[in-house]
Amino acid sequence: MSSENPEALPAGWLIEPPVVLHESLYHLTASQAVLLSRYSLLDLSTFCSIIVLFHVFASWLIERSSGKGVEGVPKPEGERSSVPRSEGKRSWYYIIFALALSSVMVAAKIATSIFRLRVWMCAYFYLIFLANKR
Repeated sequence: MSSENPEALPAGWLIEPPVVLHESLYHLTASQAVLLSRYSLLDLSTFCSIIVLFHVFASWLIERSSGKGVEGVPKPEGERSSVPRSEGKRSWYYIIFALALSSVMVAAKIATSIFRLRVWMCAYFYLIFLANKR
């Protein structure tokens, strides 16, 4: 690593030059690196927002379908009917939902690449799985 690259620092910056990796595959100037990092941050934030919307919709759907109770009589308000009492069953639901959501988001990433929608271009597949596990 070195900070001796004169073109890495734009003329108007009043800070020390950024550290440059000499073995990097991409030789970017500081302004290009900042732009790419902000673009990646935007990609990841929209990706995580879609995941949150999936969680909210799935929770609403499951709560709506299981809230009827027995013979049409609703469950008491303090008890969630969609959450099983068994710890093992809850764990399996969590694992299945996480894997299904990861698969859906990977498919969405592949679909955006195939149809050249230019969405989530900087989101790598390992980031997709990490974002789904949070």
